[in-house]
Amino acid sequence: IQLVGRAASALIDVGSVLVIYFLGKKMYSKKVGLIAAGLLAFTALDIQLSHFFAVDTFAAFFATLGLLCAVYAAEHGRWWQFLLLGLVTGAAIASKVSMALFGGVAGLAWLIYAVRAREQEAWVERSILRLGLLGLGVLVSFRVFQPYAFNGPSFLNFTLSSNFLANMREAQQYQK
Repeated sequence: IQLVGRAASALIDVGSVLVIYFLGKKMYSKKVGLIAAGLLAFTALDIQLSHFFAVDTFAAFFATLGLLCAVYAAEHGRWWQFLLLGLVTGAAIASKVSMALFGGVAGLAWLIYAVRAREQEAWVERSILRLGLLGLGVLVSFRVFQPYAFNGPSFLNFTLSSNFLANMREAQQYQK
């Protein structure tokens, strides 16, 4: 499993380099995207983390992909962009629980969309629909990628596991 995990970590890290390129290109220019991707590709910590089977490369990939999705969702506001943003945010949280703070970025993308959409017809209904899709994406993705957080074998059982809650309380004690 070690070799498979290391290979998966390396591939996810290559994905991060690609996503950084597209994020830089979308927000600034192709040149900025190439520079950002090159800087990430040769960062010592990033290379070291992708060498091991650790959660950090996965969390960084999903957070970076989430930023790209948030930019597109805030700008264009299509329903599927908010669903995708939710799925990516849920995967980020499933890979590392501290990524729950990334939910604020997803919420900010929705807020930007909602403020811009005020001039459109039925903007309240559209905004609520997109917020619901965002939340649904987070929930489904977290349920799929972090099954140990929930009780029972049923996919529809969203009751949190007592072991998961105990682990979260224990981790919280380390923070004090």
